[in-house]
Amino acid sequence: MFGTTLNLVLAKSRADRDMRLPNAILAIDLGMAATKSSIIYLPASTPKTDVKPISVTFEGAARSTGPKDPKDQAPIVHTSIPTMLSYNAAQMSWDAGPAAVGHDAMREDMMEDYDIYKHFKISALRDPRGRVASTNGRSQREGGQLLQHFLAAIHPKIENFFNQNRPSSIPLWYNATIHIVLSAPPQAGATGTDALHSLATKVFASPTHTVWPVSLSEPEAASYYVAGEVRMTQPRLPKTSTLLVADLGGGTSDLALVYMKKKKAAIGTGFIKPVISMHRGGAHVDKSLAAMVLRVFQKAEDYLLEGVTPERAAYMVTSSCDFLEIKPRFSAGFEHLMVYNLKGLAKSAEVREVLGVSISRNYLLINRRALHRPFDEQISGTPTRPAIVEHLLDMRGDLYAGAPLAAQAKMSTKLDSFVFVGGFGSSTYVQDAVRSALERNSCTANAALHGIMSDTVFPKVAHPQLAVVHGLAMAHHLLLLHKTRPSQKALVVPRYMFV
Repeated sequence: MFGTTLNLVLAKSRADRDMRLPNAILAIDLGMAATKSSIIYLPASTPKTDVKPISVTFEGAARSTGPKDPKDQAPIVHTSIPTMLSYNAAQMSWDAGPAAVGHDAMREDMMEDYDIYKHFKISALRDPRGRVASTNGRSQREGGQLLQHFLAAIHPKIENFFNQNRPSSIPLWYNATIHIVLSAPPQAGATGTDALHSLATKVFASPTHTVWPVSLSEPEAASYYVAGEVRMTQPRLPKTSTLLVADLGGGTSDLALVYMKKKKAAIGTGFIKPVISMHRGGAHVDKSLAAMVLRVFQKAEDYLLEGVTPERAAYMVTSSCDFLEIKPRFSAGFEHLMVYNLKGLAKSAEVREVLGVSISRNYLLINRRALHRPFDEQISGTPTRPAIVEHLLDMRGDLYAGAPLAAQAKMSTKLDSFVFVGGFGSSTYVQDAVRSALERNSCTANAALHGIMSDTVFPKVAHPQLAVVHGLAMAHHLLLLHKTRPSQKALVVPRYMFV
């Protein structure tokens, strides 16, 4: 009896300790293409009701663009690290850690002796024990192991950033109390969220660091950040309004419906069969472009140097850091997206343009035309494969054609605002194309859908690529404020779930 009572007391003590405001909240968004993190410092001497997160994505040399003190409400943003690992091909030990992570895993001199893994997040979460193949197809590893190795590799980067930017009143990393929160895509399911929590606990947990169970999907987390941004930038919105968040990421497209009351932050979110597509997102544009590059090198095979195959030459191009800048340059309106020096790969050659990709002398050239079709396939689709616009139209119909959501969430029959987030959603080309397509389709809607988007505004938010990770940190902060201050009216109410 005494032992049972003691265990209950200890359990309550641990729960009370976990719900106290920590020194900081660390949110991690493990993206398909890039991994981002936000830190909210909570020094005891500063108000904790309106604290902006400091965002960080990892690279070799971080560049600070804002002040260290969180009360100044200016984020610190860094360029992103690819969610990528490389392993020494000669190292046969199953438990051997990665040789490099992120940009370092993309170094050209790793081509022969290293196996590279990327775009493994969703497969690894859906089946942590399943095997994931390296990009060259030469080796395979368990998806869960890749995730754990990646988290372990970025751990020291997070620690260094935390210590460099902490206010003086916040202890160093190992002495600070830190709540660590993560999100998972909806298609990961319970298995994936449990696996992510377990792996993150192995890497980050300590007597002062608590890894919280994954409780928010990525589009839901993004809605917390977006609702706050819309509240500040759209003063003319009704006191009660509806907001649709389109999280168009590297590998999937997901939607979240947010109900805003009296222009406050998100007080409820609703999901109606979250729109999920394994064939939509920026990573699929990369795959299409990589196939074009390979075709050009196949046409130029007679000009490749001895020992260089078309596959190797294409891999060298698509694994370069410049390749990551192609989509942003396309969205910015540049005509010439990439010029790659073929020294060490091919002799001087002239290969006519193939869908916007060509070779001239010692350079591979990628022009704007190369991305029109891959982008449009993602946005508008093909006759045999639906795309983002069709998913959005289906979601719009699900939201309002079925009365339960409007009745239970007490929503109007109007969609007041529509916001794009995510890496793919941050593209102005994507935003403009989707918006135009939605407006064209609105005239063909049936009576139940007529007028839903007639007055919809499309506000832009700052740093849409960081919406998930910022929202994740903000949502946890709101949770702690509510739990630690029982008299305070809750800002977050139970979300509406519809399937």
